[in-house]
Amino acid sequence: MRARRIRQIEAEQRAHQRLKGHTEQLLDMWVRIDDPSLITRQDGQPTTPAERVAYVLKGDPTSKCFPLSEFPRDLPASQDEGWQSLYVALNGGIVTPEQATRIATESHQVTIARQVRWIAHLENRLTYERAMLEEQGAAGLLAPKTPPKPLPLCNYRAPEGLAIPNPYQKEERLFHPQIEMTAAEYARIHKDYKATRIVDGSHRVRTAMRESRLVCVFLIDAKKHNRPAPAPVEKK
Repeated sequence: MRARRIRQIEAEQRAHQRLKGHTEQLLDMWVRIDDPSLITRQDGQPTTPAERVAYVLKGDPTSKCFPLSEFPRDLPASQDEGWQSLYVALNGGIVTPEQATRIATESHQVTIARQVRWIAHLENRLTYERAMLEEQGAAGLLAPKTPPKPLPLCNYRAPEGLAIPNPYQKEERLFHPQIEMTAAEYARIHKDYKATRIVDGSHRVRTAMRESRLVCVFLIDAKKHNRPAPAPVEKK
């Protein structure tokens, strides 16, 4: 139970660290908003402050409400006072580039300070939980697990094709024909359209998508293997 709690706290801490790092990157861009080299124009001319603000806001999720009492504006500017992104508010004439810069900068400073406090709080919790786990003599529960060694990747001819377990229904086997190609041809296939599949629980073979169908691949110019024997079936 305590080891599981520690892993949950570690995961929560990593999430806060990621948010802090991302927010620091955004804040750095706002700090450099007056630097024309922050972005470049296709015509080579220096960018304007408004262009740089609009560019940074495209990747900035800052949002808030914009009441008319705090952000007065005349038509045709948007009169919407509800919650909306700073990017929409800028394009709707609700805020100026200068106001957007100030709002985003202050928001990110607050977010970073909050994440720093959370990270420190979670680190204190981890220190306590780890000490308690060690006192119980169960610190080994936190040791990283050794990943299983991958099965050997074999290259052999199977003109009759191969029956491979369905990854979505383990008890079902799907028949896949085998095709032949060179290693260079296989390398040119996009990584999203090739993989490996386990055969007989003892080894892997190369696969690829061809004409919307999964096929096994035999490389004619690569080292050839004998087909390994099936792995022993574990008795339940």
